[in-house]
Amino acid sequence: MGIYFEMFITFFKIGCLAFGGGYAVIAILQKEVVELKQWVTNDELTDIMAISQTLPGIIFVNSATMIGYRKKGFLGACVATITSCIPTFLLILLLTFVIWGFTDNPIVHKAFTGILLGVTALILNSVKKTWKTAVKHYTDVILALLSAGLMLFTNINVVFVLLLLAALGFGKNLYFLMMGAGNMNLIELFLVFLKIGAVSFGGGYAMIPFFETEMVSHNWVSLADYVKVIAIAQVVPGPFAVDSSSYIGFKVAGILGAVIATIALCIPSFTASVIITKFYTQFKTNKYVNALLVGVRPAVLGLLLSAAYIIGVKPLYQVTHTFLSLTMLKAIIMIVIGYYVLNQKKIKIGTFTFIAATAVAGIILF
Repeated sequence: MGIYFEMFITFFKIGCLAFGGGYAVIAILQKEVVELKQWVTNDELTDIMAISQTLPGIIFVNSATMIGYRKKGFLGACVATITSCIPTFLLILLLTFVIWGFTDNPIVHKAFTGILLGVTALILNSVKKTWKTAVKHYTDVILALLSAGLMLFTNINVVFVLLLLAALGFGKNLYFLMMGAGNMNLIELFLVFLKIGAVSFGGGYAMIPFFETEMVSHNWVSLADYVKVIAIAQVVPGPFAVDSSSYIGFKVAGILGAVIATIALCIPSFTASVIITKFYTQFKTNKYVNALLVGVRPAVLGLLLSAAYIIGVKPLYQVTHTFLSLTMLKAIIMIVIGYYVLNQKKIKIGTFTFIAATAVAGIILF
């Protein structure tokens, strides 16, 4: 049992330190599982992170599942997956109880506004990072814009948008290959989050349109409340998607709902990660599997762009009812400055520091 306890402690510690989500956790994984524990090599971790980003679900949790499986099989995968989710799951429930009563305070409200604009800059930064691997041809740009357009200007369910774009992307890449290039509430909650976990590629921020679509269609949580959760999630370590599933599940059916929503969200990626790890070599070299996964990536870009609008622009537009206002101008300026700060190379700013700065800026500007 010693190795399982060691895995529990290791992934629990990583979960407590994993501010910033998928990309930010890479350095922590390298330190803990490559340098200190030597459970995988650096090349193996690089492959694991690459595969995790092409699977549905949470990048960090997918990686933990694959590392756990490589170390101690199915039981090791279970330990790593559950442990990586526990810190953020507990913290978001605690913050729901402690902080929620203060969210209507004017100063706290201004801080949240600033944080959400900072998150918008983070999402746009994710677009930039995803662009490098998702866009290989001008048709990928078209697919990304089509994805964003369908999400923002139609009422088509996000699942159908992703499936449509995945099919178009698969067809495009296949062409290039051929050319040589209560109980019912709990059941419903489980099925909804199982669906989100199965079709949401690209990690936490790319899941925002899925969460918004399901919340609106089921009247579970208002957008105003959900964007507050997104703001709180930026100062809580661990996967952003677990914050969302825990909060929405809690609102629908209490602590049991939070547990069920989080488990359902993780099941598809857990299953895919175990299967991929078991048959890693075959999947890695299969050109048809690669064609399908590459076809999904431009759609993820579109989802990220729509998420940036949902989080940073839509809440303010619902208040001002116009894009030509001083509030919207200040918001756009803040997003642009935040994006520039994230991409300047002279000084590296951590996610926690960045979010704290945006909270202060929100209090001053709004």
